[in-house]
Amino acid sequence: MSLGWLDYGFRFYDPVILRFTTIDPLTEKNHSQSGFVYAANNPINYIDFLGLDSLAAAEVTQAAENAVETITEEYGSSSAQCNRGVNEAFTEITESEQLKGKTANEIVSHMESSDEFEEVELKDVQDEANEGEIVIAGKTGTKHGHVAMAVPGDEVTSGSWGGKAPVGMDTGGGKRWSKNGMNYSWTSKSGVKFYKYTGSSNKTYNAGTLGSVTVRGQQLQKLKPISAAKVLTSGI
Repeated sequence: MSLGWLDYGFRFYDPVILRFTTIDPLTEKNHSQSGFVYAANNPINYIDFLGLDSLAAAEVTQAAENAVETITEEYGSSSAQCNRGVNEAFTEITESEQLKGKTANEIVSHMESSDEFEEVELKDVQDEANEGEIVIAGKTGTKHGHVAMAVPGDEVTSGSWGGKAPVGMDTGGGKRWSKNGMNYSWTSKSGVKFYKYTGSSNKTYNAGTLGSVTVRGQQLQKLKPISAAKVLTSGI
């Protein structure tokens, strides 16, 4: 006997009553909305076919981990390589080499002048990263600047940052982490700016294997116009 339910991977949808039969498996992580909603109550822009985290967010997380591993293998664990780490992650996600060979100061200058980057406010950085957007933090210096990349996660408590600081990947001097509070990258938020990449990317990526299902998708959230559907795998 068939119930006529639709299988969305991690939960079933009953088209008769127009409801999911169980809550989203990420309800506790994403508690700002009901666990029974679909695609953040925005099915025009989002698709939820597994009920898991954003494919793009998974890609950012993996790129950050890969960048730290690569920089550590090539340059050791102590030298200042923040620019190379950011470039490694950025290039893996976008296949763009526009940051290649640039110093930290030059990366910040490039983002300030490029029409493929837009400045975002500190309060929005973690939300942007959790949605899989590429957000690079930077602060220029007289001789050397410093850059890091925001990654998906939960903000950390930091008095010197005004209460909360986003988490990020950093391969600067003595820094080799794929995820840590940005208050460890800069002791103060003063002078630190954040830039979101808005350029296009047609890169097809593999965000990993979940059980017997290999997740693959187009990184549509970086395409224009912004009305193009974003491929996500988080119900809330």
